[in-house]
Amino acid sequence: MTSIERDIFKAIHDGKWLQLEYRNKQAEITHYWFAIENIDIEKRMLVGSGLHLAKYTVQNDMRIYISEILSTQIVDGTYMPPNRKLLEDIKVNSEKYDFIFSKSRNLKVLNYLSDCNKLEGLPALNTNFHLIEQFDDVTACKNQPFPLSENQFSQIIDNFSKQTKRKTEKSQRDIQQLCLNLLSIHTQRGLYVLAYREMLLDVQNKTL
Repeated sequence: MTSIERDIFKAIHDGKWLQLEYRNKQAEITHYWFAIENIDIEKRMLVGSGLHLAKYTVQNDMRIYISEILSTQIVDGTYMPPNRKLLEDIKVNSEKYDFIFSKSRNLKVLNYLSDCNKLEGLPALNTNFHLIEQFDDVTACKNQPFPLSENQFSQIIDNFSKQTKRKTEKSQRDIQQLCLNLLSIHTQRGLYVLAYREMLLDVQNKTL
């Protein structure tokens, strides 16, 4: 199974957006984020929503050929509601999806082991972090979606895109997360985070 197939499988099951490099009908190479909502088995296409990385706009009901996807990257920290009906169909009728991920039964185990490897031995000191303007534990409503301004949304998208592009085979252990810092200590070596709340970016609704 290729890395593209693994990323597609993981994005569907974990409810994540993908950063794609895609060849369109004009043979142009395009880059955008894509949220998989369904799979057109007959045409071998992914159906979902795409985020334009320059205009910060979301286009619904997009269809892209799996064969024209050149590269993929899971955008950690993003969220979309998983299609439960699709997940159940993949589980019950896995042979229908052999053209895209033939070894799906083993993939969940591999994903779990991959996440364990990333989390093992992560440094407690964080020297690579970015703040979101006008967002803190006072403005954030607990257990309620937080609507982002256009500026806040573009800041997050730009930062995520840059970080994803900079990822290399050597830095695959890095995990990018959106978090609400509750308690931390500033040191000369970096930020020592003691307590935080994980947050997810709902790209389509532009909320945290």
